[in-house]
Amino acid sequence: MFLELLQLVYRFIFVLLKEAEEIYISQEVRLGYKGIKNSFKSLGILTYSLFLKSYKYFQDLYIALESRLYTGDIKIVSKEYRISLSDIFFFAGIAVILVILSILTRRWLLIWKLF
Repeated sequence: MFLELLQLVYRFIFVLLKEAEEIYISQEVRLGYKGIKNSFKSLGILTYSLFLKSYKYFQDLYIALESRLYTGDIKIVSKEYRISLSDIFFFAGIAVILVILSILTRRWLLIWKLF
């Protein structure tokens, strides 16, 4: 996991530098760095734009990894699990509760449709 994180950070450094260069050139063409006052203002806008773009980039990356069910670790089932009597009672109890809730919900929906 550590190597994957380093790989993402390494890649992101160059993406961020490219974005900063593009924003800087577009600001320079529009005379954004003419004078001290405009230079500081343009630098602030550049920093803010880089922050927003990096935030959006990582949000998109997070969504992409989450959609692929990536949790950051490799799960390996090492031991065999056996079903015990308590497991059977637990699942039977949940099934009974779900059946009761579905019956109550249907009755509620039928009563609701009458009005």
